[in-house]
Amino acid sequence: MLKRLIEVALPLKEVSEQSAREKSIRHGHISTLHIWWARRPLAACRAVVFAALIPDPDDPECPESFRKLVTETLGRSEFTPKNGNGSPVPDTPRNRCLEFIKHLVKWENSNNAEYIEPARKLIAAAHKFLHPGAEGDAPKVLDPFAGGGAIPLEALRLGCEAHAIELNPVAHLIELCTLVYPQRYGQPDSRPVPEYIRRLIAHNRIAKKGKRGTTLFKEDDESVPVAGEDVYPDVQITEPEYRKNPLAADVKYWGQWVLKVAQRHIGAFYQDEQDGSVPVAYLWARTVACPNPACRATIPLLRQLWLCKKKGRNVALKLCRDHQARRVRFSVVENRAIDFDPDLGTVRDGKALCPFCETVVDGDRLRTESKAARMGEQMTTVVSVKKGTKGKRYRPANERDESLFARCAEALQDRLADGKLPRIPDEPLPNDRPSPNSRGLSAVVRYGLDRFGRLFNARQQMALATFAAASKDAAKYVERSDERVRDGGVRILGVRRQSSG
Repeated sequence: MLKRLIEVALPLKEVSEQSAREKSIRHGHISTLHIWWARRPLAACRAVVFAALIPDPDDPECPESFRKLVTETLGRSEFTPKNGNGSPVPDTPRNRCLEFIKHLVKWENSNNAEYIEPARKLIAAAHKFLHPGAEGDAPKVLDPFAGGGAIPLEALRLGCEAHAIELNPVAHLIELCTLVYPQRYGQPDSRPVPEYIRRLIAHNRIAKKGKRGTTLFKEDDESVPVAGEDVYPDVQITEPEYRKNPLAADVKYWGQWVLKVAQRHIGAFYQDEQDGSVPVAYLWARTVACPNPACRATIPLLRQLWLCKKKGRNVALKLCRDHQARRVRFSVVENRAIDFDPDLGTVRDGKALCPFCETVVDGDRLRTESKAARMGEQMTTVVSVKKGTKGKRYRPANERDESLFARCAEALQDRLADGKLPRIPDEPLPNDRPSPNSRGLSAVVRYGLDRFGRLFNARQQMALATFAAASKDAAKYVERSDERVRDGGVRILGVRRQSSG
């Protein structure tokens, strides 16, 4: 029986190296769209799909025509077979395919026609003689547990007809964004240039001349911006760019539009640093009162004190005891100034240690305090970045930071009360643990965080609700502005590749 290439050999070392390398890719990878905990590496999926759909060319039952096609298609010198140390190996069609896979799995070659087209050609040719009675020229690939869609995506890339099935709604949405929408809406000239793009082009042209542009929204517009505001995203999009890839241009436009609307509503609660640095994270610690009646200090619950630990730079939080206030203050120290062990925080093995009197607070008491709503919170660090400089900046949180947070919490309640924001989701979290996979979820429930909304602080709730409201308003405006961009519903099952690009 004719074996497939994957049944005989695969360059596992090179495939593994490229799969591991994907973790550090921050531009253009699916993982930057949404974090999916069981994501399969695209490099490995690409190699597996290719090797599973072509026969082993060195198999005695493999047609001579396919061997010849492999030799012709993979005839370039870079596909000359060699070992990992560069030493030569027999130049056979099988080894040519294995050497080709080493190049095919590289991230920079994932959309390079010099590598993708040969793979498509060999897969299509193999499909013809492996399945002579099959309909169509492309093999059908079915992934009944598609998850984030890595396998069907690579099948599409290699010219297959991909079918994906997934019950999880989050994974299904990721699949739509990677497998369906780019094929349906991202093709050149698949949609006319909409009115909002033409207005943006006119606005940018006027702005370039130093004049004020017209408003995008009419007086009767019910979206987030008030009547008369100029809400234009800070992007440059031309008509040729839109025609080349309407979906990419729309994502660029509306993503920046939502960001600009959100900045107008909540930007005041995320103020820049005096040196122009932009805050990217606020680090917090939950707190609990020391049970020692003679102490009653506020204990910040921190497993470790590292902020940055990498070659050439170490940054850590230092606990500074304020005996008068019975509260810990923080300072940020770097490199040689770290005269303590940052691996040792105030929490270990589920127990907390008071930094003032060294009383141990066991896990049962921590859970009891949390369930009784007696556990507090303390901002410890502000992390920022500055344009034109490398690395993050760290400083201890101060009264100004706490004041901004308090103002945001008050504004959240006001906006929820007057209906300017959607209701914060507050469905209950299950308190059981049916499998080890839900361990993290059951842990928060054991501490009394038994509703979804309680997993976020007030500023996080404000940000999430604001982005959700702005996204909904963007969708409403698209529907009103151009009927042609409406989507009457998409089924992911049976998605077919529509372009070789």
